[in-house]
Formats: sequence, C-alpha cells, structure tokens
Amino acid sequence: MKSKLKTYTFYQVYTRNYTEEGTFKALIQKLDYIKSIGVKVIQLLPINEIGVVARKGKLGSPYAIKNYYEINHELGNLDDFKDLIREIHNRDMLVMMDVVFNHTSRDSLLLKEHPEFFYKDKNGNFSNKFGDWADVYDLNYTNNLPLIDYITNVLEYYTNLGVDGYRFDVASLISSEFYKYAFPKIKKINKNTIFLAEAVDPRFANFIRSNSGNCLSDSELYEVGFDLLYRYSNYFIFQEFLKTKDTKYLDYYKNTFVYENVSLPKDALKIDTLENHDIPRIASFTNYDPLRMNLNAYIFFLKGPGFLYGGQETKEYKLPNLFDKDDISTKILDNNYFNFIKRLVELKNDKLNLDLIQSDSLDVDKNILAIKNTYENNKEILGLFNMSENPIIVKSEILVDGTYKNLITDEKIIIHDNTLKLSAPLYLKKLR
Repeated sequence: MKSKLKTYTFYQVYTRNYTEEGTFKALIQKLDYIKSIGVKVIQLLPINEIGVVARKGKLGSPYAIKNYYEINHELGNLDDFKDLIREIHNRDMLVMMDVVFNHTSRDSLLLKEHPEFFYKDKNGNFSNKFGDWADVYDLNYTNNLPLIDYITNVLEYYTNLGVDGYRFDVASLISSEFYKYAFPKIKKINKNTIFLAEAVDPRFANFIRSNSGNCLSDSELYEVGFDLLYRYSNYFIFQEFLKTKDTKYLDYYKNTFVYENVSLPKDALKIDTLENHDIPRIASFTNYDPLRMNLNAYIFFLKGPGFLYGGQETKEYKLPNLFDKDDISTKILDNNYFNFIKRLVELKNDKLNLDLIQSDSLDVDKNILAIKNTYENNKEILGLFNMSENPIIVKSEILVDGTYKNLITDEKIIIHDNTLKLSAPLYLKKLR
C-alpha cells in the first residue's frame, strides 16, 4: 500500500465552501470534475456537528466538534454522507475524513457524559494544554484507557461506513498509546486504511516540550503507524522565502532535506501542501505564472503523494474563511494552467513512481530547487525549479551534457557546456 501511496494525489475539500449549496449532495455533482483531474483521494475537512459555545464566526470552526457521531446538518445527514462515500468509490476514488481527537467543542456531548476524559488546568478548570484555542477544551489521554477505547470506537464506526483513511488534526499532541491501541483495530476492518498525520511545526513542538508537554516527533509518528505526514518540519522556512524572496531562506530549506533523509525511516513518505485550509493561496505570494507553475511542479516531484487544495488547480486566489460561508470558485479560466496541473497529477500517478526510492536536494543555484529522484532500477530523473520571477541561465556540473526529455511537456532539451536557461519547470530524463 505504501508504494501505491507515492502515486496518489489527495484533493482537500471544505464541503461548506466548495459549492454554492455547501452540501454533500452538491459535492456529489462535482465528483466527475474532481475525477477528471486525476485525483485518487478526496480529503474532507471535518464533517461532524459543530459546537455553539464560544463559536468562532457565524457557523463555527469544523475543528470544534460537538458530537463525533453526528453529521453537521448544514452539510446533510448520515444518508447523504453514505451516498457521498458510495459515489466516490464508484469513481474508483477513496474518501478520507479529517478527525479531531485532541480536543472537542466546549459544549460537546463527550464533556457532558465523560468530564473525566478532559484536561484541567492547575485551578481545576477545563482548559487547553497549549495554544490559544478559545472554542475548544483538550482531551487528556494520559492513563485514560476508557477515552482511548471511546475514540477508537469512533474510528471503527466510520471505517465500517466505508471511510478509507483519516487525517489526524494536530496528531503530534495525541499520545502514542492511543495510536498503538487504535490503529491495529482499524487495520483489522480495512488493512488498507490510510493514516495521515498533521505533524506540528517544530517551533510549536519545541515550545510544548520546553513546557513539559508531550509532543511526538516525526519519527515517533511513523513508529506508531502513520503512513504519511504533512511536511511541516521545514515548510515555515519555505514560507519565509515565499514572503521575502530572500534566498537565504531557500538555502536553509535545501539543507533540511539532508537531515530529514537520514533522521526518518527510509520508506517514510510526506505530503507537501503548497496550499491547504491553514496555508495562504499561492496568489498571496505571487501572480507570476512561471513561478506558480514551478512551485506546483516542485511539490509534485518529491517522493510523497501529490496534494491539491480545492481550487488550486484553477488558480483560485481566495483562502475561504474557516468559520463562515465563503465560497471558492473552481471555474476554469485558464485551460493551459488547468491542463498543466492535470499533467502533474498524471505524472505522479505514473507507475515509475512505484519504484521511487528517494528524492535528494542538489546545490545548483541560489534561486533554483534541484531535486534528483532515484529509482530501484538505477534510473534517475532531475527536477529543476526556478524560484525567482525571472529566467535564469544556470551553469553547473550537475547539468551533464546530453539530450533530455522534459516529461512535463514531452519536449527535447539539449544541455551543452553544463549550461541551461531555466524558466518553466523541468522533469529531465536523459535520452543520450
């Protein structure tokens, strides 16, 4: 299964704001469109009933869940959700739920029925261990098998409904005991269940640990059974580069890959999310199409699965409000760009990626991200991505003279005198 994951593309959908109606029924009408992109996994933001107490915005945060067993009525009912699962499966796609097990809303059913499941501060008040999340209270998994069993039952319930995978919100903050207990039980129901962790920003992790808190490292998350992690370990550095265009941050970012390749399990997979519900749209950093294309091509070239946030494929500029009705558009205004994204998804789905062993960062130019993908059959493909808003002439020993095929466009590229002019992204496979 892990080998296949390298060929998948995940498509994140915020049901409330993905269509005008904001319902499961309306989302079903969009499945053929999503399928046409080449997507394999539809990742839904939380779909459960939202709390009212201390609610953020008019409709509340989907991450402040009142009842794990109730569907948010604004999206539809249980039968509608079952219909959505069935229709996704009918199109040979998988459905992933975003689950929020670190905390609940402040008026949750669980708080009323089992107050002993919750964390209390030194004054004996329900609270959060870390973070200023005003609409939720934290669960406390420490020596709490009844809570672990309860949450495991929630996963079993949705797995039996046909859910294929789970994205765990702030997964690093939940105890390893829970994962070790729950994951084997879920695998007995569906051995191919996908477990994706939102591993927290290392600065936040360091803050938690320095305040005597529990925060699982990326390695520990793999050890307890996660198949995939968001690559948040270094994204904050990359984001600083996008904000400032200062290449020192790009240099820092490149160096993190060396450490990551030796500190994580050899078969570890990460998802790079260029956009998601927590990350600004690319348009907030640049509207220069060649750079936008290089950014997308880069994240799709790395060893892990591909990832799109709904609307990323149509250059949607709006990051929808998490707490209110705030529709996005998936109207295709630029067919060339849309087809470019489809091509990246197609290449990610290529059987060649099944044999992909490792992605290594190379030093070519301060404005260039150069990645060498190595395969089991000793083949290599070089990815070159211009992170500036100007064409660059690159000269490097890494650019071995010869004739290459750019897999993105199928055009032939000739490298002479170790020199190449780089504007659009390149996936270079040597021909001779």
